[in-house]
Amino acid sequence: MHLDIVDKPGGRKIHKIVTPYLGGLAIYAGFVAAVMLAVGSNPQLFQQTGSILAGATVLLFLGLWDDHSGMEPKVKLAGQFVAALLAILAGIQLRVIGVPAADLLLSVLWVVGLSNAVNLLDNMDGLSSGLVAIASAFLFGLAAAGGQFLVASMAIALAGACIGFLRYNFIGPASIFMGDAGSLFLGYMLAVLTMKLRLPHSDHVNFLILMLVLALPILDTTLVTIHRTANGRPVYVGGADHCSHRLVALGLSRKRAVLALYLLSIGYGLLAVTVHVASSQLAWLAGGVAAVGTLLVFVKLGSAAVYNRPAPLSSGKLPAANPERSSELP
Repeated sequence: MHLDIVDKPGGRKIHKIVTPYLGGLAIYAGFVAAVMLAVGSNPQLFQQTGSILAGATVLLFLGLWDDHSGMEPKVKLAGQFVAALLAILAGIQLRVIGVPAADLLLSVLWVVGLSNAVNLLDNMDGLSSGLVAIASAFLFGLAAAGGQFLVASMAIALAGACIGFLRYNFIGPASIFMGDAGSLFLGYMLAVLTMKLRLPHSDHVNFLILMLVLALPILDTTLVTIHRTANGRPVYVGGADHCSHRLVALGLSRKRAVLALYLLSIGYGLLAVTVHVASSQLAWLAGGVAAVGTLLVFVKLGSAAVYNRPAPLSSGKLPAANPERSSELP
């Protein structure tokens, strides 16, 4: 903690002691070590791994900088665009629309959006890392079934690193936080792994599967963006208005709110598997069920009273060290 990369008590935060932010660095180190062991001396896999880790490392150091000193939103956004371009230059991108320029733009938005979505999900102990572990486990299953060794290896390594972190962040009082370094890294890796995953369906069905696996980060970011905009609040300033906070406002404890979102994420993952193994007609039926269910969840969570305090003032920059910190009061 002598580097001062810590989260300090005060304000709306409920933890009582100074807590280090370097959990993200530990997740990154554990992930890299596991992947390096998996790819071994295979030069082709090693090169692909290096290309992916280049962007991940950019976001790791970007997050460490933000955790230590704070950062202007435009600087963080620029770093995310750099990481997205590094993935695309390595040949990793989505193929959904069928128009190269449009797919390229969608790929950039996918990386930037998911990096921010996982960053915003880091608002209660165990939430972000647990949801990434669940999504990664489903990505592992899909990749392993298709014989995609590198994606499967990275997905299971990511799940393992997140589960290891949960021992210190969710079971008992949190003794460490992942900080922006961890959440930006995890969001980037989910984006890259989903872009690299190849499934034997049409491009649109493949994208539906990816959307289901990552439904919780997408749902949470969409919910926050719509409600903050509707209530005249800056989208980029932290607030206690995420899915987890809304579940607490509806009567759940913080831990039960996190567990409820785990279960919802598993449900979406099982729907993704159903779409993967079903016929085209059944796949779109499952997608329709997911859409209706998501709308109902969206409406229920949107009804929670979370704006009973004045809107935060916009200062033109993000508050220092992860404004969506898990220690915010609901």
